Amino acid sequence: MNEADTRAKLIDPKLHESGWQEDLIQREQKITEGRIIDDYGNRKEGLKPDYILSLERYFPIAVVEAKKESKDHKAGMQQAKRYAEMLNVHFAYSTNGYKIEEYDFITKKQKTIDKFPSPEELWKRYSLWRFGKPLPFDRDKNPLLYPYKIVQNRVPRYYQIAAIKNIIEAFLRGEKRILLT
Repeated sequence: MNEADTRAKLIDPKLHESGWQEDLIQREQKITEGRIIDDYGNRKEGLKPDYILSLERYFPIAVVEAKKESKDHKAGMQQAKRYAEMLNVHFAYSTNGYKIEEYDFITKKQKTIDKFPSPEELWKRYSLWRFGKPLPFDRDKNPLLYPYKIVQNRVPRYYQIAAIKNIIEAFLRGEKRILLT
């Protein structure tokens, strides 16, 4: 199977099995436009992670890099980690559809796992690390999970989403002063 078949037949079912709903999965979402390569404004192709897993519409939590089934499941880990750092998410995965490699930026550990963690599990790990206690996984009780308004179809860029998340986290931690630049 090629990479597209691996995604459709092996990876997508594993994500759904772990509780990831379609509206929480973004496939090949361009996160950069690509470097300008000449005086005419032509660009290289932008960066597109295979999957971005989100807890809410604009709260990415993990990146998954897919490789075709014949490749090693760890082959996409460096790429996944790069995307995760750009998106300011704390979990990166690389998979060939059979095995899954996880890198946790919180613990700085990499390991092979049998199945993808559920959204609730990633939220619990994240909120324990960030706030010292598990926050509710409920959009009505948690401002981090409350979707913000998009005006005139102007979707924020990945670094704007990361900045908004950092501001809300600072408020939730009770910080009195926040510097925005």
